[in-house]
Amino acid sequence: MRKQLRLLTRIAVGVCLFLLTSCAPAQTVTEYGELNDPGLKWHMTPQEVFKALDKDESDFQIKEIGTAGDLDYEKSYTIDGSLFGNDAEIQVSFFPTADGNDMALWAVSVYLPEASEENYTVLLQTVEKEFANQKADVQKAEYVNQIIVSEDGNESLKQVLPNKEVYDAENVIGFEKGCRFCSVTQTTDLSQEMQERFKEGADAFYKEHPTETPVQELQQQTLNSVTLSYTERKDDSDASFFLVSFNGSGICTVLKYANL
Repeated sequence: MRKQLRLLTRIAVGVCLFLLTSCAPAQTVTEYGELNDPGLKWHMTPQEVFKALDKDESDFQIKEIGTAGDLDYEKSYTIDGSLFGNDAEIQVSFFPTADGNDMALWAVSVYLPEASEENYTVLLQTVEKEFANQKADVQKAEYVNQIIVSEDGNESLKQVLPNKEVYDAENVIGFEKGCRFCSVTQTTDLSQEMQERFKEGADAFYKEHPTETPVQELQQQTLNSVTLSYTERKDDSDASFFLVSFNGSGICTVLKYANL
């Protein structure tokens, strides 16, 4: 399941970068709550997330990747909870702040085991309603992928038309259908003040870390994204589940340096 969570997060970021080519008016992001699990804000510390979820750190399962001196270091916390009234497993993922004194929330992945294709539409409408409440300006793209198994047992995904019969061959053991939402606003659409804060913070960081390759300028990237998917398998696992992956890598890249 966690492998699926990480895969979907990477897919969501890549698709949003492909989809969003238009520019939005300059904005100053102040609350950093857009396109996030309700009640959470991007770049929260673990302690702030625990408080928002009304939990203690000891309530979570902890997974660490990398070492304290590694810029790719990540810490994830997993706990049983709920999303939009549905029982779920919630994984909150953190990366180090630029000063190295704390961790900051960059991604939230929610696994819902009670799922059916019929309920997918209901959950999709709920997610869209939440975005409307957040006044989030998004672009969306729906997709359907066949899950194909080869003779050697390896699996791959093949994108097909939404109205196609997915079980059209013996090697198709399931499918995933989903919708990706990407914020229209790009990092380069942020206010001049925010971009200047980013540049000043990045310059200060790389002055203190001369062995690292410096950031030359703010790269255009969607601020945040969400992927909602329904997966059904007809193999030995006979599983079906929802995944909702919230990704804030764009805004968090800015905040990492702008908050120095």
